[in-house]
Amino acid sequence: MWPKGNGLKEVLSHLKQNLQTFSAEESDIIIDHILYDVANFSRTDRFIKTDYLFNESQLVRIKNIIGRLKQNKPIQYITGRAWFYDLEFFVDKWVLIPRPETEELVQWIVEDLGEVSNAQIVEIGTGSGCIAVSLAKKLKNSQISASEICENALNVARINAEKHSVNVEFFQDDVFSTQAFENQQFDVVVSNPPYVQEYEKEYIDANVLDYEPHLALFVPDENPLIFYKAIVEFAQKKLRKGGTIYMEINHLLANEMMELMQTNKFENIELRIDFRSNKRMIKAQKL
Repeated sequence: MWPKGNGLKEVLSHLKQNLQTFSAEESDIIIDHILYDVANFSRTDRFIKTDYLFNESQLVRIKNIIGRLKQNKPIQYITGRAWFYDLEFFVDKWVLIPRPETEELVQWIVEDLGEVSNAQIVEIGTGSGCIAVSLAKKLKNSQISASEICENALNVARINAEKHSVNVEFFQDDVFSTQAFENQQFDVVVSNPPYVQEYEKEYIDANVLDYEPHLALFVPDENPLIFYKAIVEFAQKKLRKGGTIYMEINHLLANEMMELMQTNKFENIELRIDFRSNKRMIKAQKL
């Protein structure tokens, strides 16, 4: 039942009451998403527009969002928005919701290259385009290319590149063939490929398992590095001497990833721990 009154205080109280199944941190993030969606509230507005009154259509929208949240649908898919690296991205069912740990991968590349870099960078498996677009936004002089096998996901990536007025050259391509880059060489290869093993499904929340694209998430238990093997082989062929590969990885397979890089003759291999204290990223250099 909707509370009496349509003021911000009453709406916030109602939202918190209906989001009790989420952690306090998750609930806070979801409320930010909802207020931005229905009233274009920034995080600051939430605390200063205390006399704001919601109209009937806004209240109906909030009620609808709550109903869909109770069906485990992620707030990002409900609103069509996700934030990544301080940028707003369009997302839908064809792409993964960008994760904060992937922001750390982008930041690692930016730190290493510097913002005046004129590097040639390619992302394999771009999804929403969050990595490629963020790099293009931050590394003004670099040339960014990105590939994706799913045409619908590629359309999402193109929307996000246009949204942020960046020039990213997109290709529909299979990681196991990479025909699009036959005559090109790069300074950086970056990828966040599928890496969740099938057996891990039982530990995954319903909002991920029921709504996010399995094609972008899961790998077979018997060959969990299937995409990494292909990407590393691609990097060995396409990186210039001194070029670097950066990848997000399954922390449960960090040792196997180190071995894969060594077997493929990469040097200066480095693992980086994410904000959750997991071995989440790897980089290596072709010498």
